[in-house]
Amino acid sequence: MQYFDRLVHDLNNRRDRRSSVSVLLLAYTVAPEAVFPTQLQEASNALLYLLNDCNRSPQDIMITGDSAGGNLALALLSHILHPHPEVPKVSLSAPLRGVFLYSPWVSFSTKHPSYTHNATKDLLDASTLIKWTSMFLGTITSDDEAPVADVANNDTHAEPLLAEPSWWQMLPEVTDEMLIFAGGDEIFVDGIRELGDVLQKSWKEGGGEEQRVKMLVGRREAHIGPIMDVMIGIKEKSESQIAIEGWLMSRLV
Repeated sequence: MQYFDRLVHDLNNRRDRRSSVSVLLLAYTVAPEAVFPTQLQEASNALLYLLNDCNRSPQDIMITGDSAGGNLALALLSHILHPHPEVPKVSLSAPLRGVFLYSPWVSFSTKHPSYTHNATKDLLDASTLIKWTSMFLGTITSDDEAPVADVANNDTHAEPLLAEPSWWQMLPEVTDEMLIFAGGDEIFVDGIRELGDVLQKSWKEGGGEEQRVKMLVGRREAHIGPIMDVMIGIKEKSESQIAIEGWLMSRLV
């Protein structure tokens, strides 16, 4: 909340802005209280509420998420492109204004090299993520249970990096632009870079301009670096925070 409070305040008080910003936060049900696709059902219903009950244009909506919330944002994009059979269908009359993600959890594999070379630099660790994955997918039902290996999953909606490039090819019809942040010192960075490459390739193959999918890798930043800086009280804005704010302003003109 602290990060978005500051971000919205700063955006709305810039002299060069042409529209104002507000934030709707989705309090989705976390694991193990609920397993996937419950969270996707809740996200879809929230978007449908904005579109149908509030009569908002997709062009007035941007979607964001950090970490597991970034995973959920990508699941929602997947669902719009390829409806999940257990989730309310979402149809858009126009593309969303944009999507920006902070350190999204894109792969449940802990075999990426960054899990090793960033192991001492990040706030996440492989064993915790294996347990969280197991609870998210329902293979264990309690934090007291200990999985012994990476969890096998074949659901592209739940794990974005499983998708072939063709899965994302119509993404330009779902959102105008994307910005994906990864910390250079986080264990997720290799998977996020890989997904960024896939999305840029798919975007171009779908007829979109490749530069509309941007990757931002924060130098010497860990998981959700821009958000963590605010949470621990750092006042001065980082290069990543300034870049994200600039990208958002470009979408508000």
